[in-house]
Amino acid sequence: MSDAAKNIDPELGARNLLVDCVGVTAGDRVLIVSEAPEERHYDTLVPVCVAKVARELGAKVSVLAAPLPDKVGELPCALAEEMNRCDHTVFLSRMADHARFVPIPGVASKTICYALDEDLLGSAYATLPHGLMSKLLRKLEHELDQAKNWSITCPLGTDVQGTFAWQGAEDEDFTFDLFPVTTFKPVPCSTMNGEIALAHWLIPGGKACYEPAFLPIRKPVMAHVTNGRLERLVGDEDDVRPVQAHREMVAAKFGIDRDFVHSWHVGLNPHTFYSGRADDDLERWGAVSFASPRYLHFHTCGDYAPGEIAWSVFDPTVRVDGVEFWKEGVFVWLEREDNAQLIAQYPGADCLFTMRRDVGVDF
Repeated sequence: MSDAAKNIDPELGARNLLVDCVGVTAGDRVLIVSEAPEERHYDTLVPVCVAKVARELGAKVSVLAAPLPDKVGELPCALAEEMNRCDHTVFLSRMADHARFVPIPGVASKTICYALDEDLLGSAYATLPHGLMSKLLRKLEHELDQAKNWSITCPLGTDVQGTFAWQGAEDEDFTFDLFPVTTFKPVPCSTMNGEIALAHWLIPGGKACYEPAFLPIRKPVMAHVTNGRLERLVGDEDDVRPVQAHREMVAAKFGIDRDFVHSWHVGLNPHTFYSGRADDDLERWGAVSFASPRYLHFHTCGDYAPGEIAWSVFDPTVRVDGVEFWKEGVFVWLEREDNAQLIAQYPGADCLFTMRRDVGVDF
Protein backbone atom coordinates (compact mmCIF):
# COMPACT_ATOMS: atom_id res chain seq x y z
CA MET A 1 0.00 0.00 0.00
CA SER A 2 1.28 3.47 -0.82
CA ASP A 3 1.99 6.07 1.85
CA ALA A 4 -0.87 8.16 0.47
CA ALA A 5 -3.25 5.27 1.01
CA LYS A 6 -2.28 5.21 4.70
CA ASN A 7 -3.07 8.90 5.28
CA ILE A 8 -6.74 8.60 6.12
CA ASP A 9 -9.04 11.21 7.63
CA PRO A 10 -12.47 9.75 8.45
CA GLU A 11 -13.86 13.16 9.40
CA LEU A 12 -13.02 14.46 5.92
CA GLY A 13 -15.01 11.61 4.40
CA ALA A 14 -17.88 12.25 6.81
CA ARG A 15 -17.94 15.92 5.86
CA ASN A 16 -17.97 15.01 2.17
CA LEU A 17 -20.93 12.74 2.87
CA LEU A 18 -22.88 15.20 5.00
CA VAL A 19 -22.18 18.48 3.19
CA ASP A 20 -21.48 17.65 -0.46
CA CYS A 21 -23.78 14.65 -0.78
CA VAL A 22 -26.58 15.01 1.77
CA GLY A 23 -26.59 18.82 2.00
CA VAL A 24 -26.67 19.17 5.79
CA THR A 25 -26.71 22.72 7.15
CA ALA A 26 -26.88 24.16 10.67
CA GLY A 27 -30.19 23.46 12.39
CA ASP A 28 -31.09 20.45 10.22
CA ARG A 29 -32.40 17.33 11.92
CA VAL A 30 -30.23 14.35 10.95
CA LEU A 31 -31.11 10.74 11.72
CA ILE A 32 -28.27 8.21 11.52
CA VAL A 33 -29.48 4.62 11.21
CA SER A 34 -26.81 2.24 12.47
CA GLU A 35 -26.76 -1.50 12.83
CA ALA A 36 -28.18 -3.47 15.71
CA PRO A 37 -25.49 -4.84 18.06
CA GLU A 38 -25.60 -8.33 16.53
CA GLU A 39 -24.75 -7.00 13.05
CA ARG A 40 -21.11 -6.79 11.99
CA HIS A 41 -21.31 -5.26 8.52
CA TYR A 42 -20.16 -1.75 9.54
CA ASP A 43 -17.43 -0.83 11.99
CA THR A 44 -19.07 0.76 15.05
CA LEU A 45 -16.72 3.77 14.81
CA VAL A 46 -18.27 4.94 11.52
CA PRO A 47 -21.63 6.16 12.93
CA VAL A 48 -19.76 7.75 15.84
CA CYS A 49 -17.58 9.72 13.42
CA VAL A 50 -20.48 10.76 11.17
CA ALA A 51 -22.56 11.88 14.16
CA LYS A 52 -19.64 13.91 15.54
CA VAL A 53 -19.14 15.77 12.27
CA ALA A 54 -22.89 16.36 11.87
CA ARG A 55 -23.03 17.97 15.32
CA GLU A 56 -20.02 20.13 14.46
CA LEU A 57 -21.98 21.34 11.43
CA GLY A 58 -24.72 22.51 13.79
CA ALA A 59 -27.17 19.70 13.02
CA LYS A 60 -29.51 18.13 15.57
CA VAL A 61 -28.45 14.50 15.49
CA SER A 62 -30.12 11.30 16.61
CA VAL A 63 -28.67 7.81 16.18
CA LEU A 64 -30.94 4.78 15.95
CA ALA A 65 -29.62 1.21 15.96
CA ALA A 66 -32.28 -0.73 14.05
CA PRO A 67 -32.43 -4.52 13.54
CA LEU A 68 -32.87 -5.72 9.98
CA PRO A 69 -36.45 -6.56 8.96
CA ASP A 70 -37.42 -10.18 8.46
CA LYS A 71 -38.37 -9.64 4.81
CA VAL A 72 -36.59 -7.87 1.98
CA GLY A 73 -38.50 -4.75 0.95
CA GLU A 74 -39.79 -3.97 4.41
CA LEU A 75 -39.01 -0.89 6.44
CA PRO A 76 -40.16 -0.88 10.07
CA CYS A 77 -43.05 1.52 10.59
CA ALA A 78 -41.40 3.09 13.62
CA LEU A 79 -38.28 3.84 11.59
CA ALA A 80 -40.28 5.31 8.69
CA GLU A 81 -42.09 7.58 11.12
CA GLU A 82 -38.82 8.71 12.68
CA MET A 83 -37.41 9.43 9.21
CA ASN A 84 -40.37 11.65 8.44
CA ARG A 85 -39.58 13.77 11.50
CA CYS A 86 -36.08 14.51 10.18
CA ASP A 87 -34.60 16.54 7.34
CA HIS A 88 -32.05 13.88 6.43
CA THR A 89 -31.54 10.17 7.10
CA VAL A 90 -28.14 8.57 6.66
CA PHE A 91 -28.01 4.78 6.64
CA LEU A 92 -24.93 3.05 8.00
CA SER A 93 -26.73 -0.25 7.84
CA ARG A 94 -27.79 -2.84 5.27
CA MET A 95 -31.33 -1.75 6.09
CA ALA A 96 -31.29 0.60 3.09
CA ASP A 97 -30.09 -2.11 0.71
CA HIS A 98 -32.95 -4.32 1.84
CA ALA A 99 -35.52 -1.57 1.29
CA ARG A 100 -33.94 0.36 -1.58
CA PHE A 101 -37.06 0.12 -3.76
CA VAL A 102 -39.57 0.85 -0.98
CA PRO A 103 -41.43 4.13 -1.53
CA ILE A 104 -41.12 6.33 1.55
CA PRO A 105 -43.37 9.40 1.82
CA GLY A 106 -41.98 12.79 2.68
CA VAL A 107 -39.36 15.12 1.24
CA ALA A 108 -36.50 14.33 3.61
CA SER A 109 -33.28 13.13 1.98
CA LYS A 110 -32.33 9.48 2.34
CA THR A 111 -28.75 8.33 1.77
CA ILE A 112 -26.92 5.04 2.17
CA CYS A 113 -23.19 5.24 2.85
CA TYR A 114 -21.02 2.33 1.67
CA ALA A 115 -17.95 3.31 3.71
CA LEU A 116 -18.04 0.31 6.03
CA ASP A 117 -15.09 1.29 8.21
CA GLU A 118 -12.92 4.28 9.01
CA ASP A 119 -10.25 3.24 6.51
CA LEU A 120 -12.77 3.50 3.69
CA LEU A 121 -14.43 6.62 5.10
CA GLY A 122 -11.10 8.42 5.42
CA SER A 123 -9.55 7.34 2.12
CA ALA A 124 -9.97 8.77 -1.37
CA TYR A 125 -12.78 6.24 -1.83
CA ALA A 126 -15.00 8.55 0.25
CA THR A 127 -13.09 11.86 0.24
CA LEU A 128 -13.02 12.45 -3.54
CA PRO A 129 -15.25 15.51 -4.03
CA HIS A 130 -18.79 14.22 -4.29
CA GLY A 131 -19.79 17.08 -6.58
CA LEU A 132 -17.09 16.10 -9.07
CA MET A 133 -17.96 12.41 -8.95
CA SER A 134 -21.64 13.22 -9.49
CA LYS A 135 -20.79 15.37 -12.54
CA LEU A 136 -18.65 12.58 -13.98
CA LEU A 137 -21.47 10.10 -13.42
CA ARG A 138 -24.02 12.31 -15.20
CA LYS A 139 -21.56 12.91 -18.05
CA LEU A 140 -20.89 9.19 -18.48
CA GLU A 141 -24.57 8.25 -18.38
CA HIS A 142 -25.35 10.91 -20.99
CA GLU A 143 -22.72 9.40 -23.28
CA LEU A 144 -24.04 5.89 -22.75
CA ASP A 145 -27.56 7.13 -23.50
CA GLN A 146 -26.31 8.39 -26.89
CA ALA A 147 -24.08 5.42 -27.75
CA LYS A 148 -25.02 2.49 -29.99
CA ASN A 149 -22.85 -0.53 -29.24
CA TRP A 150 -20.89 -2.04 -26.37
CA SER A 151 -18.55 -4.99 -25.89
CA ILE A 152 -16.93 -6.65 -22.86
CA THR A 153 -13.85 -8.87 -22.71
CA CYS A 154 -11.79 -10.17 -19.80
CA PRO A 155 -8.57 -12.15 -19.28
CA LEU A 156 -10.49 -15.38 -18.59
CA GLY A 157 -12.19 -15.36 -21.99
CA THR A 158 -15.32 -13.26 -21.61
CA ASP A 159 -16.27 -11.90 -25.04
CA VAL A 160 -19.77 -10.45 -25.40
CA GLN A 161 -21.34 -7.68 -27.44
CA GLY A 162 -24.63 -5.86 -27.50
CA THR A 163 -26.40 -2.61 -28.25
CA PHE A 164 -27.57 0.05 -25.83
CA ALA A 165 -31.19 -1.08 -25.91
CA TRP A 166 -32.51 1.57 -23.53
CA GLN A 167 -35.95 1.84 -25.13
CA GLY A 168 -38.49 0.15 -22.89
CA ALA A 169 -35.92 -0.53 -20.19
CA GLU A 170 -36.81 0.59 -16.68
CA ASP A 171 -34.27 2.59 -14.70
CA GLU A 172 -33.51 1.38 -11.20
CA ASP A 173 -35.67 3.69 -9.14
CA PHE A 174 -33.72 3.74 -5.87
CA THR A 175 -35.40 5.17 -2.80
CA PHE A 176 -31.98 6.19 -1.46
CA ASP A 177 -29.07 8.26 -2.72
CA LEU A 178 -25.73 6.44 -2.75
CA PHE A 179 -22.46 7.59 -1.23
CA PRO A 180 -19.85 7.54 -2.57
CA VAL A 181 -20.59 7.46 -6.30
CA THR A 182 -20.28 3.81 -7.21
CA THR A 183 -21.62 2.82 -10.61
CA PHE A 184 -24.10 3.84 -13.31
CA LYS A 185 -27.55 2.66 -14.29
CA PRO A 186 -27.40 -0.96 -15.52
CA VAL A 187 -27.13 -1.61 -19.24
CA PRO A 188 -29.85 -3.93 -20.60
CA CYS A 189 -28.65 -7.28 -21.98
CA SER A 190 -31.58 -8.03 -24.30
CA THR A 191 -29.30 -7.81 -27.38
CA MET A 192 -26.23 -9.44 -25.83
CA ASN A 193 -24.47 -12.30 -27.61
CA GLY A 194 -21.25 -14.13 -26.82
CA GLU A 195 -19.74 -15.91 -23.86
CA ILE A 196 -19.00 -14.93 -20.27
CA ALA A 197 -16.42 -16.61 -18.04
CA LEU A 198 -18.11 -17.48 -14.75
CA ALA A 199 -15.32 -17.59 -12.18
CA HIS A 200 -14.67 -17.42 -8.44
CA TRP A 201 -18.32 -17.71 -7.34
CA LEU A 202 -22.00 -17.11 -7.93
CA ILE A 203 -23.40 -14.61 -5.43
CA PRO A 204 -26.89 -13.22 -4.72
CA GLY A 205 -27.95 -10.19 -6.74
CA GLY A 206 -29.26 -8.54 -3.57
CA LYS A 207 -29.89 -9.73 -0.03
CA ALA A 208 -29.21 -13.44 0.39
CA CYS A 209 -32.70 -14.97 0.61
CA TYR A 210 -31.78 -18.58 -0.10
CA GLU A 211 -29.31 -21.24 1.06
CA PRO A 212 -26.67 -21.84 -0.01
CA ALA A 213 -26.41 -18.20 -1.01
CA PHE A 214 -22.88 -18.38 -2.42
CA LEU A 215 -21.49 -21.01 -4.77
CA PRO A 216 -17.71 -21.29 -5.19
CA ILE A 217 -16.56 -22.07 -8.76
CA ARG A 218 -13.40 -24.20 -8.88
CA LYS A 219 -12.53 -23.51 -12.54
CA PRO A 220 -14.15 -21.04 -14.97
CA VAL A 221 -17.37 -22.12 -16.65
CA MET A 222 -18.25 -20.45 -19.94
CA ALA A 223 -21.82 -19.15 -20.19
CA HIS A 224 -22.93 -18.88 -23.81
CA VAL A 225 -25.58 -16.19 -24.23
CA THR A 226 -27.85 -15.47 -27.20
CA ASN A 227 -30.04 -12.35 -27.23
CA GLY A 228 -29.77 -11.98 -23.48
CA ARG A 229 -30.57 -15.60 -22.62
CA LEU A 230 -28.22 -18.27 -21.32
CA GLU A 231 -28.17 -21.04 -23.92
CA ARG A 232 -25.62 -23.43 -22.40
CA LEU A 233 -22.79 -23.80 -19.92
CA VAL A 234 -19.46 -25.20 -21.11
CA GLY A 235 -16.64 -26.54 -18.93
CA ASP A 236 -15.61 -29.52 -16.85
CA GLU A 237 -18.69 -31.47 -15.83
CA ASP A 238 -17.69 -31.30 -12.16
CA ASP A 239 -17.82 -27.49 -12.41
CA VAL A 240 -20.84 -27.13 -14.69
CA ARG A 241 -23.10 -29.44 -12.66
CA PRO A 242 -23.14 -27.40 -9.40
CA VAL A 243 -23.55 -24.12 -11.31
CA GLN A 244 -26.57 -25.50 -13.14
CA ALA A 245 -28.04 -26.99 -9.95
CA HIS A 246 -27.63 -23.70 -8.09
CA ARG A 247 -29.42 -21.78 -10.84
CA GLU A 248 -32.26 -24.28 -10.91
CA MET A 249 -32.63 -24.12 -7.12
CA VAL A 250 -32.85 -20.34 -7.07
CA ALA A 251 -35.22 -20.13 -10.04
CA ALA A 252 -37.55 -22.72 -8.52
CA LYS A 253 -37.61 -20.96 -5.15
CA PHE A 254 -38.78 -17.66 -6.65
CA GLY A 255 -40.65 -18.98 -9.69
CA ILE A 256 -38.48 -16.92 -12.06
CA ASP A 257 -36.74 -17.32 -15.41
CA ARG A 258 -33.36 -18.88 -14.62
CA ASP A 259 -31.87 -18.16 -18.08
CA PHE A 260 -32.69 -14.45 -18.27
CA VAL A 261 -29.67 -12.12 -18.23
CA HIS A 262 -31.05 -8.71 -17.35
CA SER A 263 -28.24 -6.14 -17.32
CA TRP A 264 -24.68 -5.27 -16.35
CA HIS A 265 -22.62 -2.46 -14.91
CA VAL A 266 -19.08 -1.83 -13.71
CA GLY A 267 -17.55 0.32 -10.99
CA LEU A 268 -16.51 3.98 -11.33
CA ASN A 269 -14.44 4.68 -8.21
CA PRO A 270 -10.72 3.95 -8.77
CA HIS A 271 -10.02 4.12 -5.04
CA THR A 272 -12.37 1.31 -4.06
CA PHE A 273 -10.55 -1.30 -2.01
CA TYR A 274 -11.23 -4.17 0.35
CA SER A 275 -8.58 -4.95 2.93
CA GLY A 276 -9.79 -8.44 3.86
CA ARG A 277 -10.35 -11.57 1.82
CA ALA A 278 -13.53 -11.50 -0.23
CA ASP A 279 -14.40 -15.14 0.41
CA ASP A 280 -14.27 -14.63 4.17
CA ASP A 281 -17.47 -12.54 3.96
CA LEU A 282 -18.79 -12.24 0.41
CA GLU A 283 -21.88 -10.29 1.46
CA ARG A 284 -19.76 -7.60 3.10
CA TRP A 285 -17.29 -7.63 0.21
CA GLY A 286 -20.12 -7.17 -2.27
CA ALA A 287 -21.30 -4.00 -0.52
CA VAL A 288 -18.01 -2.30 -1.42
CA SER A 289 -16.55 -4.05 -4.45
CA PHE A 290 -19.24 -3.11 -6.97
CA ALA A 291 -17.76 0.42 -7.03
CA SER A 292 -14.36 -0.81 -8.30
CA PRO A 293 -13.47 -0.46 -12.00
CA ARG A 294 -11.86 -3.88 -11.66
CA TYR A 295 -15.26 -5.46 -11.07
CA LEU A 296 -18.12 -5.87 -13.55
CA HIS A 297 -21.20 -7.89 -12.74
CA PHE A 298 -24.25 -9.15 -14.57
CA HIS A 299 -27.75 -9.28 -13.06
CA THR A 300 -29.15 -12.72 -13.90
CA CYS A 301 -31.85 -15.21 -12.96
CA GLY A 302 -35.01 -13.10 -13.18
CA ASP A 303 -36.21 -10.42 -15.58
CA TYR A 304 -35.42 -7.55 -13.20
CA ALA A 305 -32.47 -5.81 -11.57
CA PRO A 306 -30.57 -6.85 -9.57
CA GLY A 307 -31.83 -10.37 -10.28
CA GLU A 308 -31.21 -13.23 -7.88
CA ILE A 309 -27.75 -14.34 -9.06
CA ALA A 310 -24.84 -12.09 -10.00
CA TRP A 311 -22.09 -13.18 -12.41
CA SER A 312 -18.69 -11.65 -11.58
CA VAL A 313 -16.13 -10.49 -14.16
CA PHE A 314 -12.78 -9.05 -13.10
CA ASP A 315 -10.44 -6.67 -14.93
CA PRO A 316 -12.85 -6.09 -17.82
CA THR A 317 -12.16 -4.17 -20.99
CA VAL A 318 -15.35 -2.35 -21.97
CA ARG A 319 -15.66 -0.66 -25.35
CA VAL A 320 -18.38 1.84 -26.21
CA ASP A 321 -18.84 2.31 -29.95
CA GLY A 322 -15.40 0.76 -30.35
CA VAL A 323 -13.65 3.08 -27.86
CA GLU A 324 -12.16 1.72 -24.63
CA PHE A 325 -13.84 3.22 -21.56
CA TRP A 326 -12.43 0.58 -19.20
CA LYS A 327 -9.16 -1.17 -20.07
CA GLU A 328 -8.19 -4.29 -18.12
CA GLY A 329 -9.93 -2.96 -15.03
CA VAL A 330 -8.75 0.65 -15.33
CA PHE A 331 -11.34 3.40 -15.90
CA VAL A 332 -9.42 5.04 -18.76
CA TRP A 333 -12.41 7.21 -19.74
CA LEU A 334 -11.34 9.52 -16.92
CA GLU A 335 -8.08 10.24 -18.74
CA ARG A 336 -9.80 11.65 -21.83
CA GLU A 337 -8.94 15.33 -22.31
CA ASP A 338 -12.37 16.77 -21.56
CA ASN A 339 -12.72 14.67 -18.43
CA ALA A 340 -9.18 15.46 -17.30
CA GLN A 341 -9.95 19.19 -17.65
CA LEU A 342 -13.03 18.78 -15.44
CA ILE A 343 -11.04 16.85 -12.84
CA ALA A 344 -8.34 19.53 -12.84
CA GLN A 345 -10.89 22.05 -11.52
CA TYR A 346 -10.96 20.18 -8.18
CA PRO A 347 -7.75 20.43 -6.12
CA GLY A 348 -6.40 17.03 -5.18
CA ALA A 349 -8.76 15.12 -7.44
CA ASP A 350 -5.93 14.10 -9.78
CA CYS A 351 -5.66 10.97 -7.64
CA LEU A 352 -8.46 9.73 -9.93
CA PHE A 353 -5.70 8.91 -12.41
CA THR A 354 -4.30 6.31 -10.02
CA MET A 355 -6.20 3.42 -8.52
CA ARG A 356 -6.31 0.84 -5.76
CA ARG A 357 -5.99 -2.72 -7.00
CA ASP A 358 -6.49 -4.50 -3.66
CA VAL A 359 -10.04 -5.77 -3.94
CA GLY A 360 -9.81 -8.86 -1.74
CA VAL A 361 -9.56 -11.36 -4.61
CA ASP A 362 -6.61 -13.52 -5.62
CA PHE A 363 -6.04 -13.88 -9.36
